[in-house]
Order: sequence, then structure tokens, then C-alpha cells
Amino acid sequence: MAELIRRDPTVVFLHQLLEELQSGQLRIPPFQRPFVWEPEQQVELLRSVRDGIPMGAVLVWETEENLPAYDKIGHHTIVLDDGNSGDGRRVRRYVLDGLQRLTTMLAALVPVTGEPASADPPDFVFDLADGNFTQVPVGTDLSSTPQWLPTRFLLDDELLLDWMEKARAALSVEQIRTIRPLARAMRAYKVPVITFSGGDLGTAARIMKSVNREGTRMSDLHMVHALSWRQEDNFNLTDQVDKLRASYEEFGWSRIKEEAILHAVQLSLGLDAQDEPQRVVRGLAGNRGAIGAMGAGFKAMAGVLAKEKVLGPETVPYGIQPVILAALFAEFPELCDKQADRLRAWFWLTTYWRTLFGRPKVRSVYEHLKGVIEGKHLPWPQRKWKQYEPLPSSLTGFSARVKALGLLLAQQPGADGIALDRLGLDAMPRLISRLPGQRGDGEGGSSILSSPGNRVLVVHPGEVDNLRRTLENPATCIPELCAQHLIPESAAALLHKQDYAGFIRTREQWIGEKERAKEEWARRVFFQGAEG
Repeated sequence: MAELIRRDPTVVFLHQLLEELQSGQLRIPPFQRPFVWEPEQQVELLRSVRDGIPMGAVLVWETEENLPAYDKIGHHTIVLDDGNSGDGRRVRRYVLDGLQRLTTMLAALVPVTGEPASADPPDFVFDLADGNFTQVPVGTDLSSTPQWLPTRFLLDDELLLDWMEKARAALSVEQIRTIRPLARAMRAYKVPVITFSGGDLGTAARIMKSVNREGTRMSDLHMVHALSWRQEDNFNLTDQVDKLRASYEEFGWSRIKEEAILHAVQLSLGLDAQDEPQRVVRGLAGNRGAIGAMGAGFKAMAGVLAKEKVLGPETVPYGIQPVILAALFAEFPELCDKQADRLRAWFWLTTYWRTLFGRPKVRSVYEHLKGVIEGKHLPWPQRKWKQYEPLPSSLTGFSARVKALGLLLAQQPGADGIALDRLGLDAMPRLISRLPGQRGDGEGGSSILSSPGNRVLVVHPGEVDNLRRTLENPATCIPELCAQHLIPESAAALLHKQDYAGFIRTREQWIGEKERAKEEWARRVFFQGAEG
């Protein structure tokens, strides 16, 4: 393996980097993470360039390896340079870190030549009226707003002068005076470039993994993709995972994180979900069909959890739960109803005992569950078990225990589990917004209002006031409605008297009893008399 050499940083003009990118002298390798920046991030970068704020270094890898590179970046078509160094060697330069920033700047500052590589490329403008950059909607007629200066003219004197001549009549003197300083600032902006030479593909991928720019750190999936990519077999891990995730739309799980699919594949390969990327690459090399098998695995998992009103990834208390279940179903596609019931019971036990909190050794959890399904009597793999943890007295955020409460409410007759999946915590508003004599809306008031006993599940958050009025009126408070919202008769009676504090405490106790009953059912079904 060639030695990796890190050179001292060099400082170059931004427009030089963009010219190298457009001409193909600087390449984007196929194992790079995709472009993920939102318009707000792109606009903020334009502001930073205008104001001379450093954007951070760009990392470049120089190598004689001939890797494919993207021939389209945004709406630009790239003509790839052959990399001839002039001495017979063919040295090519690949971006290791800086894709998000360089792609943004290429789209915003460099005009497209020839046919756009993508339909309806986005436009960035500098609004001379308010002095701000903005990304305008696709298809917008920029000529209809004279004070919008297209940013793609800022680096080209000829294009900028032509635009100014056409727009001059509609602009004020002050607006015209801001154009040239803006253009000078964009052209004078410099970027440090750190170059690595030599090494191999694995080394380059590890460099990408180690850097972090604006929250777009290279994920485990893209790290494995980089290390597993080989030109000769055209194996594209990210494409396969993306297609697989898109196929989950039919059963409501297309929003699951791509890394969850990879971690399920890792379990099916005999690895741990937290295994090193290099081990995952070796596992995939021997069994690339494991990825496709996760289609059936996740579908079967979704069917089992749907019985518990888990209708999508957002309502799963612990993200590793569907990963373990999907891998299990991929390995055992023909489970009987009794086995499926034990998996549902396991779901509730790991939720109420919080045994999957933090970063447990997933492999041992998976092997235990696999053994139980095979009929073995195995000890629980973690120290924390048989310890039911009650709901906290004050609910904040959409934590695992809050999700568990939402799922319990969704299971009641007449409840709508789809609302919980679609709205999350917004589907669980407070029934009582304030206590008698309390000022404000209660958000910072009595802690009892944050109690689990004050949360209800509704289809539309705005209907909670009507629900409260219906429930506190003895004439309209019917038993079926109380049962739907887990309100016992004793609590309903207190609500009729507008004893809100008493109602909340009584209902909280009742919810706790229902949770304990669920936990006891799960313990009985899962262990089937063989705890140990």
C-alpha cells in the first residue's frame, strides 16, 4: 500500500476550485455521500462568502487510481479530465470533504453551459431591495423582478455588465452601488485546500469518515459503501438500500433511516449492529443477497408491530427494535402465530424495562431472541430485566416512554393509531390546559399538567377543547368515549366536578395499572413459564 502523505494547506480562490470542478480536473468520487443541504444552508454559505467568513478547508485526495467520478453535479455536465500529470503518470484529484459546499457554490455562481444536466435547475439571486440571498422556486421568471440579481453572473464581468445594462432603469442608485462590491467579494474569496497523496481507497474513506462539516458527517452506510465499492462489479450499496427503502412505502416504513437497514443486514451476516465498517464489507462480499432479503424481513416486522399500532418508524420506542425484528424475520421467514406473539411480547418487555436504552450489545440481544424463537430456554442477555419502569410524573418530548403511552392509547377501541404515526407528540395534547385560578396556558405552571394522566390521543390537536367539554359534561360523557381515552369512572366523576387535579391523578394511576397489565401479559407470553 502506498504511503499516505499529507501536504501543507494551500490557499486558492474559490472561483479556481469551481473551474477545476466544472472542467473535471477536480472530481467527485462515486462513494461520496449524496448532496443533502437544505436551501437555508446553501443561502447561509453564500452569505458567508460575501462577508469573508471562512467556510473551512476542502480535503482533496491525489491518486493514480482511476475511480469513476460523477459526470453530473447538480445541473452541470462535467467533462472529466484524463489526469495526465505531464510526466507520464496519470494523477487524479478527488474531493474527500467539501462536496456540500462546492456543489452549492457551483450551482449558485457558475452559469450552465450547454444543456442542463437536470431539468429546471434552481436559481439563487441576490435581492438588491433587502440585501439578502435567496433561492427562488423552480421555473420562476427572474426578469419579472428587476432587483433580483442572479448570483451566477457575479463571477463573470461580461455577464454582470450585460445584466446591469438591462436592469439599470429599474434600479435605484443605491442598489447599483452595491453590485460591484458584492461581485468583488465573491471573486476575492479564498479557500484552504488540504491535499493527501497516496494511500488506498480504504484510507481515503476513513478520512471522509473522520471529518464533520455542518452536520453532514459521513454515515456508516456511506463508509461501508466507499469501502465496498469496486469498479469491476459496479456494486452500489447506497443505491440498493435506497431502492429497498422506497419499496417499504406500501407498508408505511419508507421513512426508516437507511442505516437501520444496514444494521439489520449486519445482524443477518452474523455481525453486530455496531461492527467496524471493514468487517461489514467482508461480510457483504460473501453474501450480497443479504440486502435484498431485508425487503421481506422489514415487511414481516411491520406486520407484527402493526398489531401493536406501530405504523411507522417514528412511533417505535427504540430504533433498534425494528432492526432486530427485521433481521430475525429475514432469517426465519415462516414464523407461526405463537412465535409472532412472543416477538410482540418482547417488544413490550424491552420497552417497559428500557433494556435497549443507550447502546447495548445488539448481537447478544439478537442471539437471545433467535434462541427463544427456536424453542430454547435462555437467560435474558442483559442485567436490566424484570424491572418495569413507570411513566415519569412529567412528560417532555417524544421519548420512548411517551411513545409507549401513545401506543397504549392507540390500542383502545375507537382510537386512531394513524394520528400518532402522522403527528407524533402533537397527537397527544394536554386535555386540561390550565387549572382553575391559574394564569397563562399552563406550560410553565403546575407540574401536574405535564402528568401522563393529562395526555390524550386525538386525530386533530385543535379538537382537544371540544373533547374536554364533552367529557366533563355528564350528559355527553358516554362510557365508550371514556374507554377510548383510558378514563375510568372514578376519574370521569372528578372531571364532571371540574376537579382537574384529582382527575389527572386518578387517570395517571389507572394508566399505570394498564401498563403493568400489558407488561405482565408480555412477560407471560414471552417466557411461557420458563423465566431464567
